[in-house]
Amino acid sequence: MRYHLITGISSGIGEALAARLIQQGDNVCGLSRNDNPALRELAEKYGVIYRFTPVDLSETGKLPVLVRAFFQETDKKNLSGISLINNAGTIEPVRFSGAAASREIKNHYLINLVAPAVLSNEFIRKSRKLRVHKNIINISSGAAHKPYEGWSSYCSGKAGLDMLTRTLGAEQKKAEFPVKVISVAPGVVDTPMQKMVRESNETDFPMRSRFEAMHEENRLLSPQTVAERIASLLFDDAIEGGSVIDLREYRHPRLNW
Repeated sequence: MRYHLITGISSGIGEALAARLIQQGDNVCGLSRNDNPALRELAEKYGVIYRFTPVDLSETGKLPVLVRAFFQETDKKNLSGISLINNAGTIEPVRFSGAAASREIKNHYLINLVAPAVLSNEFIRKSRKLRVHKNIINISSGAAHKPYEGWSSYCSGKAGLDMLTRTLGAEQKKAEFPVKVISVAPGVVDTPMQKMVRESNETDFPMRSRFEAMHEENRLLSPQTVAERIASLLFDDAIEGGSVIDLREYRHPRLNW
């Protein structure tokens, strides 16, 4: 029996990933601002557990309690695997530095970097004695390695998330029962966040036309395709902890992608 704690399950990659895991018989706990009734119905169909807790991830002081509750609700006797998937994120503010409000910048880092760090810290703490497959997957971006004008917060936040992944991976090599921590950049995916990018002001984000062209030319990946690939990485012994993976470049040693 496997359990997954996933942030940002109301839409996009988080929704698709939760659905994929439910369909393969896993239990899911979602953390986000809004619930997803379709996931609840899907869980009932497949006879698995789906729990949802509404939370604003920028309120990071509330997160340790939610992780502890997640572990309390797992069936320890029949547990074979457990994971944390830090998927939730924000693109805002999309504007040049000097034009953004300080509260927007603070909120961005709280959601995109501080929340994953706090959740990972508590996940590692609560799972320390569990002798099962344990994973943390951080959803990153190619923007972690390439500067985009107007995305100073987004690029640096994702770069920080990748370094968090590498550092946790190094630390867990010394653990008795390690948690495998990896970072995954999914590529350009057809999500509500991408819609926001296309609707941004070109003065604030000069690369907008590139993303508009990708959408018009049907070059965006579907959330379902990305979710299937990410799900296949869970509990995969071929991947080393601390790895930072770009799905556009990664070639799985066993699967045909």
